[in-house]
Amino acid sequence: MKSPFKFLDAFTLEDSEQFFGRDKEIKALYKMVFETPLILIYGLSGTGKTSLVQCGLASRFDGPDWFPFFVRRNENINDSLDQVLDECIEDPQERSLVEKVSYLNTSYFRPVYLIFDQFEELFILGEEEEQIEFVQNIKQLLKAKLPCKVILIIREEYLGQLYNFEKQIPTIFDFRLRVEPMSAKTTKTVLKTSFDQFNIHLEEPEEDRLQQIVDNISEGQSGIQLPYLQVYLDMLYRKKFKKMYPQGSEMEYPRLEFSTQEITKFGKIENVLDKFLEDQKNALQLDLEKQYQVDDSTVHDLLNMLVTDEGTKRPIYFSRVGEQIKVNAQFSILLPNLNEEILSYAIVSLEKRRIIRFTNNDQTFELAHDSLANLIDQKRTDEQRQRNEVLRALLNNFKEYDQSTDLLLSAKQLARYEPYLPALNLDDEVKDFIHKSEEYVVFLERKAQEDAAEKERVVQERKTAKLRKKLMWVIGMFALLALFSAFIAVGQRDTAIDAKEAATLNFKKSVQGNYQNIVGAGQTLKAKGKFTEAIAQLQRAKNYAFRIFEVNGQQVECEFTNPPRDSLQDYIANWENANTLLKDGDDLYEKSTDNNQQDGDDLLLLQALTKYQQAFAIEAEKYIDGKIQHTTELINQKYQDWLLRAGQFTHYKQCAHAKEALRMVKQLNLESENEARQKEIEAIQKKLKKRRGCY
Repeated sequence: MKSPFKFLDAFTLEDSEQFFGRDKEIKALYKMVFETPLILIYGLSGTGKTSLVQCGLASRFDGPDWFPFFVRRNENINDSLDQVLDECIEDPQERSLVEKVSYLNTSYFRPVYLIFDQFEELFILGEEEEQIEFVQNIKQLLKAKLPCKVILIIREEYLGQLYNFEKQIPTIFDFRLRVEPMSAKTTKTVLKTSFDQFNIHLEEPEEDRLQQIVDNISEGQSGIQLPYLQVYLDMLYRKKFKKMYPQGSEMEYPRLEFSTQEITKFGKIENVLDKFLEDQKNALQLDLEKQYQVDDSTVHDLLNMLVTDEGTKRPIYFSRVGEQIKVNAQFSILLPNLNEEILSYAIVSLEKRRIIRFTNNDQTFELAHDSLANLIDQKRTDEQRQRNEVLRALLNNFKEYDQSTDLLLSAKQLARYEPYLPALNLDDEVKDFIHKSEEYVVFLERKAQEDAAEKERVVQERKTAKLRKKLMWVIGMFALLALFSAFIAVGQRDTAIDAKEAATLNFKKSVQGNYQNIVGAGQTLKAKGKFTEAIAQLQRAKNYAFRIFEVNGQQVECEFTNPPRDSLQDYIANWENANTLLKDGDDLYEKSTDNNQQDGDDLLLLQALTKYQQAFAIEAEKYIDGKIQHTTELINQKYQDWLLRAGQFTHYKQCAHAKEALRMVKQLNLESENEARQKEIEAIQKKLKKRRGCY
């Protein structure tokens, strides 16, 4: 029995007779391909973005007008693009992307369509170098103005990742189509059209049954996700078919009728899909335990490895050796308890059970849909997520070691991984890597102890030598004291004469030293931003400097320098001014960052920055400079935030908000002479002017 519904598979050109409910989007997309070489299609997971292109758009073209190349990232998006193009190039030469597309144009006389499906994988799984190479290639391709269209299909939550691409390709957001979930009204139309085509009937009143199915699929939301619709109908159809035709039927679409009771009993989609996944997982687990005596978490662990940390499906490369599937080492190392035979059997079984599917010309396999990945991700515990993170980090360390042969784990890394190691299934090579790392850490610790002991021995020897030298010096000093003791009495008389002058001089030095200590304490406090305490110290120094000093009953005139005591009042005034400016700046800064702030309060940061700069002009302290740098960074951040808002408001035609956001951008722009910033602002102004009714 073959169900007419697609389950979790996307619609293809062969399914065009059964693809309903997207006429408006197909028409808009078809119009777009004749207006621009670059199109962006985005929407939530499960809205049918892939089906819209490879079935809906494809059905609008005749053969000569449609030369599509569907590209998934796999291990590297640039390599995957080269691979799909090379399959149609008979002359094997080293060519750039522009040269390859040009070759295809002239060889086949057809416009090339490069369709990058699930483009978010470039940001989830890709490296920065891969992204840079891709955007440069597409930039050159668009610049060449060949008969070629580039279509990017991406999940809506990753749309922000494309802003970095906009710097290289400014038109990336100009032509875009958001694929919305189907409305209840459209879903009813799709259901009725499909049921009529597949000979399916509903218990009267038919409209109530259609609404009942919509309620079961919608999960209480206004929009209907296409995969949920297809899964629900597929499973409902199969269940009814087995009940009515236990021996099967030779008719392509035998008559079926769904009653109110059957639809109610079948349940809601979240329960149906979750139950389907659990039933298939448990059935395969029992099968594996019966045949191979595997661990009770085998299937759970296998499915977990097919989901990224972001909750999306992870494509896995494999090759076929006879009837056996052999996965790449990067994946097989994650499941060391499964030998190749068991792993191959499990993968084939998951495909038969419609949990995974083979893709990329039978070179990769992955979960049938992100909705399954989402269900698996939701059931991960915090401990499991942490264990996955540790495992991934450990395997990256092992990969680096395997390539360099000498980069072992550090003591800090081992300490981080150790609590999770008993719960990780690691193959012998990784375990050996950990064992070697532990031995190396022990070796380093032992060597460090030996080095410390040697250092201590050298220190002790130096101390002993130094002590001997001191003893010799003491002996020599006693000899000298004995030699010159006779001269001391002669010198006492002269010393008595000079003692009074020396006492006066020492007193003056002491007073000057106290004065400079007080001033120095104030300067230290000022450098820390404690201006109030610093000013108090200066006031204390001022009072001290103008005291009357006496030695042996006589007044002594002391000199006060560095700074002169007459300049202290100027110092105090400057510090008070700087302190006032800092307090004003802090008040403005706090108000601008308060939780209850208004949009215009961001401009208070500019006033705060001015206060800090004025304070710095008076007292050039690192503490004040730090406030200037921090405030400048925050203003630049606010500039970027308002720039993003201006772009979003413009996109959604909220003209008044867009203009206000643009005004904030201009006022928060501290780098008005920066050419790149000028271009950013001008780009949004141009987009805003294109919006009807905004100017």
